Amino acid sequence: TDPFVMEYANNMPLRDVAWGQLSLNELSQLTRFITLAFSIEMTPPYLNAAQSSNAAAHILRSMEQALSGRHVAGAFGMPRTNLLVIISSDAYVVGLAGLLHMHWLLPGYQPDFAAPGGALVFELREVRSTGDFIVRVYYTAQTLDQLRNLTPLTIAEPPATMQLLIPNGGQAEASLDVTFRKFRELLTKAIDPCSVQDRAAEVPPEPLTGVPLR
Repeated sequence: TDPFVMEYANNMPLRDVAWGQLSLNELSQLTRFITLAFSIEMTPPYLNAAQSSNAAAHILRSMEQALSGRHVAGAFGMPRTNLLVIISSDAYVVGLAGLLHMHWLLPGYQPDFAAPGGALVFELREVRSTGDFIVRVYYTAQTLDQLRNLTPLTIAEPPATMQLLIPNGGQAEASLDVTFRKFRELLTKAIDPCSVQDRAAEVPPEPLTGVPLR
């Protein structure tokens, strides 16, 4: 199924996508097999904790570092870093989301499908009126037609994006925001400390520099 998705996204003639045997809707339906495979491989509780805890711990430490303004061992970036982009495979995106039992559905895709170039986004925000910190989690990806047509992404033509519900986050009815304190509690509970790299032994990756944004 993956090659067929890539054929469509890479603008191959429709007669050559899956040998011309699948409509776009049928291709989308077929991606359920990918999601099922990742669900089996990544989200059973033991496997999920073993495979996703290390990434989750680094993300949590990076957020704690940004919140405190002080260096935290095992965090990525620097205390004043405003944006971190962590590159991973679609399987590990599914696994990380699975630790918090989060789900998504974007236009044109099947439930929980990790689309080509998709991203799981964790936003740490300060509430100006109270000084409290909240977390918003999104899944975002270009639609298949945006990928196929190389559509420039703009404010007027954004990628498909969905804010995710964090179960047991204690959200108000009108908001999916979660306090950072509650987010930390839920993620810490999901992380298996035995599956997290020793802070004293690891060498954090150096950030890329000099990468043009255009």
